[in-house]
Amino acid sequence: MSDTYRVWCPDAGHEGPEDGITITDAYSAQNAAEIWADQSDRESGDYTIVGGSEATVRVQDPDGEITEWVVFGEQVPSYSATEAK
Repeated sequence: MSDTYRVWCPDAGHEGPEDGITITDAYSAQNAAEIWADQSDRESGDYTIVGGSEATVRVQDPDGEITEWVVFGEQVPSYSATEAK
């Protein structure tokens, strides 16, 4: 089951939940922070988080509780093969 979370990044100048984004497909505050990191990297096109930089975000859960998370990523190689003809 998913709930609605608000996620914001104080280091990006966001002061509170009203400055953040709404995450509706998360199942926990941690998952909401991870979804935020993925969206942030994709939307910026810089991929700074997956490139090794960390970001500290705050998450407001559906009950109004606010927690702080450090998000980070890693590049994972992916390989494919097709049968030679």
